[in-house]
Amino acid sequence: MKKIFVSVPFAGRSKEEIRREIQILTNEYMMTNGYTIDDIKNGSIEFLDNSGFIPEEFINTCGKNRHLICLSNALFVMSTCDEVIFSKDWKKARGCRIEHLAYHLYLKEGS
Repeated sequence: MKKIFVSVPFAGRSKEEIRREIQILTNEYMMTNGYTIDDIKNGSIEFLDNSGFIPEEFINTCGKNRHLICLSNALFVMSTCDEVIFSKDWKKARGCRIEHLAYHLYLKEGS
């Protein structure tokens, strides 16, 4: 199975806006690389992101550290993937910039 992490900015956006962008990036990747919905259904490709992995009730109790906790989880999820797709706005978000750096230092280089 090929696992793809989708990195998008979360700050200042609704859950629906985030989901919509993830869906657009996922669809673009599939079309560009010749995948179909059947590839998802049969498990030959899977798309992962950082939304929904940490219960919101827990995040709300973390105070000023909540962003760091979410980022650390994103890096963990990303570390299990074969590739990463970045939003066109990745440079505007601290978390996405860190994910991008980690991708180039650890995943892309094969370290």
